[in-house]
Amino acid sequence: MSLTPRLSKRGCFSKVSKRAIFFLYTACMLMTSLIPMDNTKGSLSFWAGMDPTLQNLLHVPMFMVFIYLCNQALEEVVRKMARRVWVVLGFAAFLGIFMEGIQIVVPGRYPSGGDIMLNFIGAVSGVLLLLKVMQNRER
Repeated sequence: MSLTPRLSKRGCFSKVSKRAIFFLYTACMLMTSLIPMDNTKGSLSFWAGMDPTLQNLLHVPMFMVFIYLCNQALEEVVRKMARRVWVVLGFAAFLGIFMEGIQIVVPGRYPSGGDIMLNFIGAVSGVLLLLKVMQNRER
């Protein structure tokens, strides 16, 4: 199975490629939650040194992209857009809470209700943007 993009009838990536990109992105999101924030050295020190406010605000675009990629990955599985929106939102909510929860065991990290709220804002913004784009495509 190749992860190289292949042209398909519905876009530039095949179903397998869309799912692979989604799973890789989700894995990267999870890994960012597992970066220890105390005494981080080497290549990850930029993350630990980043302004906490900026780190928190990055939750919004991160979840907006997640919504888009999740929608693309599930397009062939959940055909009705209305149902797919709820599935994608549910998955985003679960992932956002899970990512905060696993931070209990990561040195220098702690779960935050504010981060969960920013994840939710990003997910809802992503869905609204996705619906707007889909509405414009239908015209």
